[in-house]
Amino acid sequence: MSDTDVAGRLIGAAEEKAQELGFAVSVAVVDSAGVLKAFHRMDGAPLVSVESCQRKAYTAAAVGVPTQGLYDAYHENPVMLSQISTLSGILVIGGGIPVDAAGFAGAVGVAGGSAEQDALVAAAAAGAIDA
Repeated sequence: MSDTDVAGRLIGAAEEKAQELGFAVSVAVVDSAGVLKAFHRMDGAPLVSVESCQRKAYTAAAVGVPTQGLYDAYHENPVMLSQISTLSGILVIGGGIPVDAAGFAGAVGVAGGSAEQDALVAAAAAGAIDA
């Protein structure tokens, strides 16, 4: 499967899960270098979701862990969380998940709901590739 095919499947699965949960999202897919591969904004997704989904995807690709996991690891250490958050392109909030499946290495980022909702949608997207 080509990287373009994988990116399309990630976006489709994210959109399907967001519709199931009843909200609109923006979805970004980046390659292993954090470079944008694909992007989609559902009708009604908040404008701020455009940038935040891309930053979540970049963060997941750069760090190699889900952004929610990064937040969970550092939320009780505000100094460290603040320092990480000042790095260019980094966003430490749920919704970014690394993807290494079907010959594709990169990440998916989702924004438009709460951090927990975005993390659920991103996990559904990544899970669709693993299936």
